[in-house]
Amino acid sequence: MMQDIQKQAAIGVKWQGIVEIATRILQLTTTIVLARLLLTAEFGLINIAMIFVQLAFVLFDFGLSSALIQKKEIDSRVWPAAATFYLILGLLFFLLMQVLARPLAGWLNQPDFVTALRLLSFIFIIYAFSALPQVQLIRAMRFTELAGLQIIATIFYAVLTILLAFFGWGIYSFLTGLLAEQVVLTLLVTRRSAVPFSFTRQLGALKTFFGYGGSIQGSRLTGYFNLNLPNILIGKYLGATALGYYALAYQVIEFPVQRISKNILKVMFPALSKLQENNEEYLHLYRNTLYYILLLVTPLFAGLMITAPDLVLLIYGSKWLPAVLILQMLTGIGLLRSLWTMCSVVFLSKARPHWEFILNIIYGLALGLVLYLFVRQGVEKLVPYMIMVFAVIWIAGQVLALRLSGLSFLDWIKTIRIPMGATAAFMAVHYLLLFRQGYPDTPLFRLLQMILQSMLIYAGVVYLADRSIFSRLIRFLKVS
Repeated sequence: MMQDIQKQAAIGVKWQGIVEIATRILQLTTTIVLARLLLTAEFGLINIAMIFVQLAFVLFDFGLSSALIQKKEIDSRVWPAAATFYLILGLLFFLLMQVLARPLAGWLNQPDFVTALRLLSFIFIIYAFSALPQVQLIRAMRFTELAGLQIIATIFYAVLTILLAFFGWGIYSFLTGLLAEQVVLTLLVTRRSAVPFSFTRQLGALKTFFGYGGSIQGSRLTGYFNLNLPNILIGKYLGATALGYYALAYQVIEFPVQRISKNILKVMFPALSKLQENNEEYLHLYRNTLYYILLLVTPLFAGLMITAPDLVLLIYGSKWLPAVLILQMLTGIGLLRSLWTMCSVVFLSKARPHWEFILNIIYGLALGLVLYLFVRQGVEKLVPYMIMVFAVIWIAGQVLALRLSGLSFLDWIKTIRIPMGATAAFMAVHYLLLFRQGYPDTPLFRLLQMILQSMLIYAGVVYLADRSIFSRLIRFLKVS
């Protein structure tokens, strides 16, 4: 069983990695085009729009999808009941957004944003039809198939959004592309559904899922609130331009979090759930996952911090240079959020989602206080306080996750020491060269030198500390 689950997990991680690299390239290309074609304020409005897009995936199912994934055996009556529940919620949230669009736009001081919010409300209905087929694919660990469908939908989004942006659609190029992407994905996944799509009046079959799912929904809601409260208050008190700088910086650091850490979590959640009663095999898979996540994300965040000035200038243009310092500081939150995903997968797979819910409530209260006290002082002064608050919450979450998983603190340190040490090595070389003015004056050559030397130093130190790493990676890539 362990070998089969590990093989399925390896295939899932591999194909999720491929799809996320392809997806991120497409999304990054689209973001760069929009950043150059749109005004800074319009880019800020896109970030506000994304707040409500994320709401669709947070509020929607009251944690039902995670409960369906975590449950080992599911009665056949559950699927039509779940489909009916999703459709009812989709219609309810659609109507709610139609009514609330005008007061929300007024509260945000963006009266022209009413139409955009009403257009976005269609995403609830679309998701009502795609959620359950995606759950079935994940339960069956058919990650390769799901990855291919996601790539097709993302290509459609990128092409349509860029095309509409060139024709002057402004923020509506993004909104239309986003809705079209979800429509395409829905059509593709429903064709691959393992259970025929049907509806029922008997919703009682879902009753046993809402204890576990309720805690997950509470955790998602508080997590959503914590993530987007800075966006809302920065936009409200500092304006759309300041929000645009913050939004761009946050989008950059979200790449390792959303496209690597959280997608590995998507694979490892069902895998670890299957091993939750076998602690030895559970710990083995958990430690390997933590090690490989940090091998990927730790150098990425460090690299973003040291290359931010040249990266922003060359990719986004000089008008975005005020976002550089914000980006450099936010890399700290990015790394902590990546580490948090490993706490989250323990809470979920060990059926303790309420622990994460409680921590998110505490974090939200502390974050709200920090924003109230410091948001009017500017984004640059606000972000360090946000990092300190999240660091304290992450420490508490890590202690609880270690206790729940049975992993000792010493073993945790041993697991993370190689990626952390190798990252520290290339950063030390960078700052030594920076102090001695050892970089070229041309931004492009300077950026290329920093990237190349960091990769070589990092790979060299990792290899010296773990001589079998490259052979293991080759075996992993050969898994089909």
